[in-house]
Amino acid sequence: MFRKFLISVALMLFPMFGFAEASTITVTQQSPEFKITEPSNSTTGYQWRVDYDKSLLTLRSVKNYVQYSKLIGAGGKTIWVFRAKPNAFKKLPKQTQIHLIYERPWDKKDNPTELFFVVEFK
Repeated sequence: MFRKFLISVALMLFPMFGFAEASTITVTQQSPEFKITEPSNSTTGYQWRVDYDKSLLTLRSVKNYVQYSKLIGAGGKTIWVFRAKPNAFKKLPKQTQIHLIYERPWDKKDNPTELFFVVEFK
């Protein structure tokens, strides 16, 4: 539990140290579902990995779309649909973080792209 807390604090401090800038997503009990859309291209070997607090959020779906399907190797986008669980609106602090990593899982020398999203529960 304490380890999870330390990881959460460290992830929230990343934007302050300049490693990555976090976008903020606000959800309410009346509108607990939200989407994150990011560019992707599976033909390059890259894939998105997502890390989030499963006790507060449910990943409802992940969809990959190719924008120009007639072009070989064409890029597209990945869309994640999340839903805040009811207990997320009762916890303090009223926020959590989603961490997305775009990487080639087998390439240990690769510099992955990392994105952070702060989810605020109102």
